Amino acid sequence: QPVMETFHCSSLIKILSISKNNIIAEMDDEHATNFWTFVFDCILATDMGQHKKIIEEAEAKLNNSNGSFDLKNPQNKQLLLKLLVKCAVHSRVARIFDPKQSWSCSLCEEAFPEITHNSGESVVSAKVNDVLVAKGQIEYVQNYGVPLFTILGRMIPELQNLGDQVRVNLKKWKEFTVDPNENGKK
Repeated sequence: QPVMETFHCSSLIKILSISKNNIIAEMDDEHATNFWTFVFDCILATDMGQHKKIIEEAEAKLNNSNGSFDLKNPQNKQLLLKLLVKCAVHSRVARIFDPKQSWSCSLCEEAFPEITHNSGESVVSAKVNDVLVAKGQIEYVQNYGVPLFTILGRMIPELQNLGDQVRVNLKKWKEFTVDPNENGKK
């Protein structure tokens, strides 16, 4: 089992073991078992080792049903719950891009630790290592964020705007990766 996700499951058990936190105390055995199965499946689905498998499972379900997603099917509900939890964990990539917001600043500082920029002109100069870190983040968004939020939008069309925003953000982050060896040229 993945260590971090197993720890999260264990932590949840500990939290719900406190009587004032026990939201399932009044559930019958069947409902309690379903609750724990759903919750643990969702937490374990956040393991990055499961990412490709879950995306492929969602793709297959959509392809086998001509793009529709039946939420009356319990397995589809469980798959959607997994994807929603994964999207919540990675939600920062779907926020509206604004380098002046605190979450964007922290991402930018993470990507460009030694950054100098003029936010009015969106001009960034960074050391080679900073650009490599930023390119790693861009690779993460391309390989994990875009497929995750795109498949969610295909399953629930009302959420398609999240995938659209991830793609817009990816494009904007790419604009920030100016290679210093190219003398400021993009």
